[in-house]
Amino acid sequence: MQKMTSGEFTDKTIQIFNEASIEDARFICILLVEKVTGKLYNSSDELSSDQYKELQAYINQVICHEPVAYIVGKKDFYHDSFKVTPGVLIPRNDSEVVVETALTYLGLNNFMTGDLLKVPRIFDWESVRFADICTGSGCLGIALANEIYRKWKKVSGVLTDVSGEALEVAEYNVQHSALDKDSISILQYDVLEEDLLEGEFDIIISNPPYVKTAEMLELPPDVLFEPVKALEAGDDGMRFYPVIAQAAFRHLSKKGLLIFEHGYEQGEAVRKVLTDNGFEDVMTIRDYGGNDRVSIGRVK
Repeated sequence: MQKMTSGEFTDKTIQIFNEASIEDARFICILLVEKVTGKLYNSSDELSSDQYKELQAYINQVICHEPVAYIVGKKDFYHDSFKVTPGVLIPRNDSEVVVETALTYLGLNNFMTGDLLKVPRIFDWESVRFADICTGSGCLGIALANEIYRKWKKVSGVLTDVSGEALEVAEYNVQHSALDKDSISILQYDVLEEDLLEGEFDIIISNPPYVKTAEMLELPPDVLFEPVKALEAGDDGMRFYPVIAQAAFRHLSKKGLLIFEHGYEQGEAVRKVLTDNGFEDVMTIRDYGGNDRVSIGRVK
């Protein structure tokens, strides 16, 4: 088979991804080339026959809706890159609002826009202790810790999940993506069955499963590759929120903040859970697409 350059492969392949924009298709091609060559993309690099065959196999996987992040084994989130496997949810841009909300509350966000301007701010933190419940890949907690660390603040946290496979991925990401590896610990527990958190936290964040059982088969084909346990949350999609809210209220310090990610139709229901469990200053923050995405409440 005739050799071709990375650039020739990219230009030839873009037309295959009919459902993607040209920019997205080009980005996918570049990621696949980097996966095969093991180095940063260079359009002048020549691909061997074996590399070209491998790329074609990956293209077939993408055409069958397998997420590119699972194929290449990583996903960028916030200012860092994280390992992902089929055992964890793929980080999504909308989830960055969780990190932005926490930084705003801590007085560490200098670029607030939209609903973030409504979030109360506390500026007198000498150090921050956080928990990330249902952490999956650990991207939320690690990204938050890194941003606090970059602001020259002391930070420590714990990442929790019921899945041992997810915690293996989270541990890898702590070791390879966290700026202060020793400040973040891992805890396995089923939040629906027990409360293994210890001590007080200033911030608790959580992106729990929130898809209604009846909606599981209506999800986009690529999402169906992601772990069911990290998506499905009962008939109303609300199975986790009351339990986590109760645990969080017990473990948050004075003025401590609970931050939930949720579906775009669940803002009102999650706010009610927060209010019913004693939280104050309850509000919902919209994501970059204008959809309800994050709801917060704090301890008086």
